[in-house]
Amino acid sequence: MTRRFDLFIEQQIALQFDREVISPHRRVLDFSPFTEALRSLDHGKMEKLILDQPVATLQGLVAKGILTYEKILLFYLERIMTRNDPYLKAVIEVNPLALEKARWCDAHRPAHPSPVFGMPLLVKDNIATDKPLHTASGSYVLRNLIPRRPAPLIAAFEAKGGIVLGKANLSEWSYYMARLGACGYSALGGQGHNPHGRFGVGGSSSGSAAGVFAGFAPFAIGTETDGSITYPSSQNGVVGLYPTRGVWNSGGILPASSTLDNPGPLARTVLDAADLLVALAQDRRIKGIQTEKIPQGEVRGMTLGIVENDAIKAGRREGDEAVLDDLEKILSDKGLLVKRICLPENVFLLSSGAIIKEEFRGALDRFLEEYGDGEVRSLEEIVALYEEGPQDIAPYGYEHLKEALNAGPSREDFSGMVAVAREGLDSGLREVDALISLSSQLSTVYGIAGYPSISLPGLKRPSGEPVGVTLTAGAYEEEKLLSLAWAMTGFLTNKRNSPPSKPPCSL
Repeated sequence: MTRRFDLFIEQQIALQFDREVISPHRRVLDFSPFTEALRSLDHGKMEKLILDQPVATLQGLVAKGILTYEKILLFYLERIMTRNDPYLKAVIEVNPLALEKARWCDAHRPAHPSPVFGMPLLVKDNIATDKPLHTASGSYVLRNLIPRRPAPLIAAFEAKGGIVLGKANLSEWSYYMARLGACGYSALGGQGHNPHGRFGVGGSSSGSAAGVFAGFAPFAIGTETDGSITYPSSQNGVVGLYPTRGVWNSGGILPASSTLDNPGPLARTVLDAADLLVALAQDRRIKGIQTEKIPQGEVRGMTLGIVENDAIKAGRREGDEAVLDDLEKILSDKGLLVKRICLPENVFLLSSGAIIKEEFRGALDRFLEEYGDGEVRSLEEIVALYEEGPQDIAPYGYEHLKEALNAGPSREDFSGMVAVAREGLDSGLREVDALISLSSQLSTVYGIAGYPSISLPGLKRPSGEPVGVTLTAGAYEEEKLLSLAWAMTGFLTNKRNSPPSKPPCSL
């Protein structure tokens, strides 16, 4: 019997590879501001020092005078310049002022810098960044939009000395555009691809995930409405953290839903994601986490619950049961108690679609009023620009945008939906310390609840396709979640996996 989600994946593989759309409107990445500096970069030496190293190690090498923030930045720029095209297309724009900021960081490094000080960051193209970078959600009709100011989250990152390296590609309009478009495609970024091979790249924070795996930056920021951090993290083999909603300021996001949109970190390691999370947290419970102590957290004896409802099983891919059986044995061998549990069935009747449909138009218009440049002021104007423009600016259509124009008030009780999701997760979390699912299979529930979840790399399907293990905990339980995630990545990394298929790009 063919699984429902496998059919979606088959369609996505066909769209992303066999019928790939070549956008004539892609932004051309401009490396001219860095040409002179890149000439002096010893890439081989820098690769040994920088590639796949956690930010704490990089900060230590800077402190010892072995590295500079300028060299770190140039290393990542060189990787983007030589590896983003023609295949990955994970980066949509680079910041021409990044080198200037890196040199400033070298000249003004404090005695005890923030972990993010001097570190390059990729930012999903739906999050407002400072001039001269654009924020367009990958859309041709917003191609000229330079926000009036950066999102509070980005302002906080830059205030701590962090460097916005560039914007990451995404599924255009956070995949709220066409009924069946290609994940990872945008008119301004082109079709992004999975660095592991002929697998779906995931959506909508696909460029953030692929870029981190490819070594284009130590970490990135994505956004999630329903699975848009955990799904691409799972597909691209990186850590993706969905924080408790409200831990990070969600202002300045080109929206899908004002209720559900939530930004979060993507990184190669749990500690890098933790460092970024804590550095930008606006909640004291999370700001107080001492990330250097996360590896010391005691997890043996904890109980983990693999969610086994029929609705979850229906969303699994071919071979996922074997992956979970293998995972259960690995964790049991490491001293964790693993049980199969079911959540109340009513949580799987919840849908984010009604929330998005009602909120999209108002949230978008508010963004344009607060952050826009005045050139495009409403969803009506955006739809008109699509209708007037050439067909190749929206090759998959824009049905959702048109439908949002006519969306009336929903009969759904959104606060009631949140309560149902939280009560359902809490009932499971009274039995176990954290819930286990694969990829984004539980994302609708934890997303409506606003509970923290983290996708961990390390397992693969028999084809070599990465599959992330997703842990979900209660509100503001990030510290416990991160300790579990740290331990589990060690367990999973040491497991022998089926060898991946040879990536079609050199990483």
